[in-house]
Amino acid sequence: MIRVVICDSSSESRAALKEALAGRPEIEIVGETDDGEMSVALAASLAPDAVLLAPRIVGLSREAACKRIRGLLPETYVAALPEAADPHAVAWEVERAVGE
Repeated sequence: MIRVVICDSSSESRAALKEALAGRPEIEIVGETDDGEMSVALAASLAPDAVLLAPRIVGLSREAACKRIRGLLPETYVAALPEAADPHAVAWEVERAVGE
């Protein structure tokens, strides 16, 4: 099972990612937030396999959140998603990077 945390300020984008990832039984969404600081806290408490960071997040910048998560959890795959990322492409990328 690939455990994932999603961080995106857009609830619509989070919903689209959750829908795309829900179609993949090997991926489980263990947390979601719109806030960079909370993404770090969720990662620290949940130790997910992957954290997906959208370009626009609240509070702590994506770059700072990414750096802090990688410092805390070097084995966790942290993806800085592009603007208007295709949710199905993201799902495939998570599987490719983390799943084995």
